Amino acid sequence: MVHLHNRSCYSLLESPFRIEQMIQAAKENHHTHLALTDHHSMYATMKFFHLCRQNNIHPIFGLELEVNENDYNFSFVLLAKDDMGLIELYKISSQLMSFQTFDSVKTLAQQSQHCVCMTGGTDDSLYQWVIKKDADSIQRCVKTFSDLWQDFYVAISMNDSGYHRENNAYLKLQVHNASVATVALSRNYYWHQEDAILSKVLRAIDKGSTIKDDTLDFKYDRYYRNDQQMAALYDPDDLEQTETIARMCNVQLAY
Repeated sequence: MVHLHNRSCYSLLESPFRIEQMIQAAKENHHTHLALTDHHSMYATMKFFHLCRQNNIHPIFGLELEVNENDYNFSFVLLAKDDMGLIELYKISSQLMSFQTFDSVKTLAQQSQHCVCMTGGTDDSLYQWVIKKDADSIQRCVKTFSDLWQDFYVAISMNDSGYHRENNAYLKLQVHNASVATVALSRNYYWHQEDAILSKVLRAIDKGSTIKDDTLDFKYDRYYRNDQQMAALYDPDDLEQTETIARMCNVQLAY
């Protein structure tokens, strides 16, 4: 099992998870692959690369982002398959950090052909169709996305919530009916379960509010789970898919 979605503290005011803590979490769980998928940001790339190499961990470089197309919004996680994929992520990140958003999924795909693409989880239009049990829209959407990337997967995310777990069962059924693959994507924002309060403080600072604000964009239980905890939440085939994807990603930084 490989965690393919990890935000670090370089996702500014969105995560307290330090790169050193990520490395330690991977080592404690005997994980030989580790992904860094900050939100819009590639600032931690070199630090992550060197610390992974020093600790005999295979680094996977990624980026989390959104696309607002017409009246729909979609979230994605991109993972670089090779050095060209990493260059693509740098360019995409630079565009996003310059406040130039993507208004077309096709445009994003054209700029990330050396990347694995995964849907981002539970906060977008695709998931709204899941809630509405709109099988036609789900299948049409994932088929379209699958045609845009050579390696495309739909995330099964946040199964620690009974509500999301039930919805994800329906999502997986419809996605497989469309002949598209799924993958477990836990969405890790901090190291330990008790670190949730640190994440909440950051979200309050970002909003200029306090941790007592019930409207904060904050989620509990987004911690780095061990293999046993993940096996209790996700199907074996979705966990195995994380290993397959990890082996696709082989950035060498051979510039």
